[in-house]
Amino acid sequence: MPNDICTTGTGVNCDFTTSGFRLPLLVVSPFTKKNYVSHTPADYTAILKLIETRFNVPSLTQRDAAQMDMTEFFDFQNVPWATPPTPPDQVTGGVCNANVLQ
Repeated sequence: MPNDICTTGTGVNCDFTTSGFRLPLLVVSPFTKKNYVSHTPADYTAILKLIETRFNVPSLTQRDAAQMDMTEFFDFQNVPWATPPTPPDQVTGGVCNANVLQ
């Protein structure tokens, strides 16, 4: 934008090397690696970077160009969760009372 601080000078995050608040990110997919925890800092524009990388399209902005592409979370060759896990058995012997949750 014409009056943006990064256009007229140098702001604190004009080069996108500083991220904001730390927020957890859960990646849910049949392609996610089992028990994997990433220690790579990123922000939520990394999701856009993953889409751009996966479908070979150019970055929309400098912000998503500076992000990791999140491919470290996935195994597209050997699908780790091709067979979903079996959920635990549901308890059916209790009283159904919304005021008393166990």
